[in-house]
This record gives sequence, C-alpha cells and structure tokens, in this order.
Amino acid sequence: SLHQSATITSLSFLTPPSLSFPRNLIAAADDGTVSIYDADPFVHLKTMKVHRKAVNSVCIHPSGRLALSVGRDECMAMINLVRGRRSFYCRLGKEASLVNYSDTGEKFYMVMDDKISVHESEDAKIVLELDNKKKVLCATPGTHGILFTGGEERNIKAWDITSGKVAYSIEDAHSTRVKGIVVLYKNNDGDAEDNQHIVASASSDGIIRVWDVRMTMKEKPIPLAEANTKSRLTCLTGSSIKSVKRPLVGNTASNGQLLDAGEES
Repeated sequence: SLHQSATITSLSFLTPPSLSFPRNLIAAADDGTVSIYDADPFVHLKTMKVHRKAVNSVCIHPSGRLALSVGRDECMAMINLVRGRRSFYCRLGKEASLVNYSDTGEKFYMVMDDKISVHESEDAKIVLELDNKKKVLCATPGTHGILFTGGEERNIKAWDITSGKVAYSIEDAHSTRVKGIVVLYKNNDGDAEDNQHIVASASSDGIIRVWDVRMTMKEKPIPLAEANTKSRLTCLTGSSIKSVKRPLVGNTASNGQLLDAGEES
C-alpha cells in the first residue's frame, strides 16, 4: 500500500523500454506532496512537499530523470527524480487540471478547462494552444505528434500538435462524459505499427470501449470490444504485457494488453 495519509490524486508509472514492468511509481496527494516508490519490489523511497495545495496531476519524463506536476495553487513544479527534490516552481495564473509529456518527451501539455497548451520541454515556451470548446477531462499522447482528448462533449479527438488542428475524431464515442483514454501501442512482439492504432476509452457511466482509430478514415467506427463495469469510472490506464503470455489478473484486450479503470467509492 502507499505510505501516504492524504488522498491520492494522481499516479504515474515509469516503465523503461528494456523492462516488461514499471520501475518506479510517482504518487501525488491532496496535501501537496509527491512520493517516489520503487515498483519492484514495492518500496517507499521519498516524500516531498511540492505544492502549497493539492496536486492535480503528475507525470514522468520518458528519461525517468524529471517529473512535472500541477496543483490547485495554480502553479507548476519540476521535480528532479535523481536528487529527489523540487528543482523549479512557477505560477501559472490559472489552475491546470492535467499535465503530461509527449511520447518523445520533447514537448509537454497542460489542460485548463477547455484549453490545452503545448510547450517545449527545454524552456517551457508555449508552442500552440488548442481550443476544445468544452471542458477536457482526459488527455493522453499518441505517436507521431498526436494528442487524444476526451471530456464533456463525449467525443474522442485526435489533435495534431504541430498544426493545432483536429486530425480525426470519433463522434459520440460514449453516451456520457469521457473520463479516460489510453493508447495501447507499447508492445515488443514485432507488431508495434499495428498496436499504435488501438485506443481504449472509459466514460462516467462505466463503459470501456476499445477502438481501431484507422476506421475513422473510412466510416463511423464501431468498437472492437466493449465492457460494462457497472461502476462510475473516474479514470483509465493500460499497459501491454511484453514478456508474460498469459496475465494472471485483469481483463485483456487483444495482444495481451491490460486495462484497468478507477471508480468512485
């Protein structure tokens, strides 16, 4: 279990390409702290006070050396994971609900209500701002400069973060708000080019759907798979099993991919 007395608000795993399991876990909490854990074996390494108020979101750079967090104090922080301390802290002027890196780590993005800002990782310079019109509740990077978003409008949008335009979308992907999106492409079995097109989404009414986004180019896409969890879902995460052929727990999508969703108690 996590060694934190406060409510956990955000979790982020670091899984190096050479491993089939996460190496570290970063956990953020509503008391403004961020904790670092060894994932295998599960050992608490350090807890740091990063924000003055609750942490909304935390993410790890693909290198595993840095992490970003945003909080209710309307600030963004950078954490040096090698030294285990906060190395940068700045005021945003508005509360950000989400922060994450692109798949390469060269850029990062922040979500503020219906706006998504894309920044250069090197100097935090803003590259462009995406206007979604309605509140964004989840966002996750794909490959080749694509950013997937979902929210109150019940669609899944794929943004081109170079042009700032919507590359394609799945209209009416769910009948209620989209609360989680995950791209299932990090496989090590030789078919990564196919796997990068598989996207799973979760909605607040408990439905999880798996999509092949290539179908958006031809016709109205139909889910490859669907499950009703009969719970009020709050988030979704996924992982591809690289070295284990038959997972011991969890429901699988195709190619040995695991899906897990968070729910309200």
